[in-house]
Amino acid sequence: MASHNVARATTALSAQARQKEIRQIEQYRSLVDEVNRRIANKDFTGETLQLTAKLLSENPEYYTIWNHRRRILLHAFDEAEGLDKDTSKSSNEPLPSPAALDHDDDPAAAGGTPHKNEPAPPASNTEAQKESSLLIQEDLTFLLPLLKAFPKCYWIWNHRSWLLSQATQRLSISMARTLWSNELKLVSKLLSIDGRNFHGWGYRRTIIGALESPPRHLNTNPASSVGGDGASSMLESEFAYTTQMINTNLSNFSAWHSRSRLIPTLLEQRSASRGERVAFLEAELGMITNGLWTDPFDQSLWFYYAWLLNNVLPPERGSENISGNSNSSSSELKRRIVPDLSVHEATDILSREIDNLKDLLDDTRDCKYIYVALLTYTPHLISLRGRRVGEGRGGLMAEGDELTAGREARNEEVDDKEAMRAWLDELMKLDPLRRGRWMDIRKGLES
Repeated sequence: MASHNVARATTALSAQARQKEIRQIEQYRSLVDEVNRRIANKDFTGETLQLTAKLLSENPEYYTIWNHRRRILLHAFDEAEGLDKDTSKSSNEPLPSPAALDHDDDPAAAGGTPHKNEPAPPASNTEAQKESSLLIQEDLTFLLPLLKAFPKCYWIWNHRSWLLSQATQRLSISMARTLWSNELKLVSKLLSIDGRNFHGWGYRRTIIGALESPPRHLNTNPASSVGGDGASSMLESEFAYTTQMINTNLSNFSAWHSRSRLIPTLLEQRSASRGERVAFLEAELGMITNGLWTDPFDQSLWFYYAWLLNNVLPPERGSENISGNSNSSSSELKRRIVPDLSVHEATDILSREIDNLKDLLDDTRDCKYIYVALLTYTPHLISLRGRRVGEGRGGLMAEGDELTAGREARNEEVDDKEAMRAWLDELMKLDPLRRGRWMDIRKGLES
């Protein structure tokens, strides 16, 4: 009897929960219909804006409603601009005289008191700018709890970027700069909570791009370096930020990715010499090697390591380079850490890195990423050794030395291929789902 009562009570609770769920679905659909009806009737009022806020709080993935919200805000911005037109019509202030306009930079000529080295007072913000700024700030505030609840919802970040772009277009430089600067502080705080949120990192790059933007000169930070186009650069501070985030958490792929994007421009801005570029490459290789020894199973480290080693491999003098890709364009070469790394230098660096990988393998035999890296770069090393011997035939090497070098290169190739077969055998055990791929590579070694 007791079990029967429990079953009845459970059934009743399930029915109540189902009824509640149905009511919620009906209310949600009713809200969607109401918002769409208002937008179709061009009802761009504050009440409609509040309804979109309610709907988006329930479902921030509903992109059409974000579009509706932007239409309402654009209408509000247009109305705000009307305030300036009304003010200008009702203003009885006389226009400045031509003489005052001609001597606008001379306070004494305009009847004022000159002050040496005193900057001109900033122009007061218009009523439209004040109203638009209030609208933007209120919407940015509305987004904050949504970002905390749904930190990886693309549409929230997209709407926030749109609001800031409106600030750049509609507000004064000082007002827009304040909003963008506050956003940089906000995204830094959000990334301190979840440093691997790639949406946040992308948004951060958008903010930095705006603060460095030459047309608006939003960034007037004296600590920032200035590029040739007059734009303030935040490259050094952003590079330091990636270092900080990586030191906090090695497994931060977004930080490593941002670092790789910053480095080429950073070195160009520094006007780094060839020696400085080589030293920079060595320092980055040392940094990532320490990371790999700390956690060789962290895939984000291997991605950055691959990017660095791709900087080591020089382009071939033909239709394809060592990686099998078409010849790099001049723009691609400029993005290399050392664009003119010689074959000898590349061979020495790659040989050292493969030795390091072998040492790492001795310490961690069950990490497939080490085997994959060794199998990826050992063929490149074989090719580089052959190129180095080939260059020796151009007269840089005596005949006896050339024969010795060639024989050593062939012996090393035999040893390397034997090692590759052993690595492939281990990979077939560690990664059986890709067994067919490893077997194909092994067959290629036999040919």
